[in-house]
Amino acid sequence: MSINIKNWTGTFAPPPLSDVRWRAFALLFSYLLLGITVLGFSRRPLHVFLLIAIGCGLDMLLNGLLKNRRVFPLSAMISCCSLAILLNWSYGIWNLLLPVFVCIASKYIFTLNGRHFYNPSLFAICFCILLGGEYVTLAPSYQWYGSAGSAWFMGFLWSRGRCCSSFSKSTGLG
Repeated sequence: MSINIKNWTGTFAPPPLSDVRWRAFALLFSYLLLGITVLGFSRRPLHVFLLIAIGCGLDMLLNGLLKNRRVFPLSAMISCCSLAILLNWSYGIWNLLLPVFVCIASKYIFTLNGRHFYNPSLFAICFCILLGGEYVTLAPSYQWYGSAGSAWFMGFLWSRGRCCSSFSKSTGLG
């Protein structure tokens, strides 16, 4: 079987910045960066980069092979950021390939009218927690609420969101 990219329709160009998925990616990626640098997440930047890159590559490949189209893998970027935040792969990065594969493949297996109807990240997390044993686990609890620094940070994000939401509504931007 040969892969002929010339027959694929569409483009790999990113969607416009007005696409709401960019905001979701920015929020998840920002939290991931802060978690790695300030909040003490047990993630290595190279591992996170590999996780996102592998998920994007797999999404582009499956889109081409199964739908004969090119797409920018923004959805995969969001899903893989979620996996990087929520899962722990203390035994090695290779254990995280299963959740990435399950996450991206589920987008093409569970579809209705050409769109996935499951949250692919959630499906992969549940699948791997139930069947992956100790090799893929949930992130430790201190990552979410176990320290005062995390609580202050979450409070800051909440207040910023409320402030921006109120400003958008009052100015007609929202």
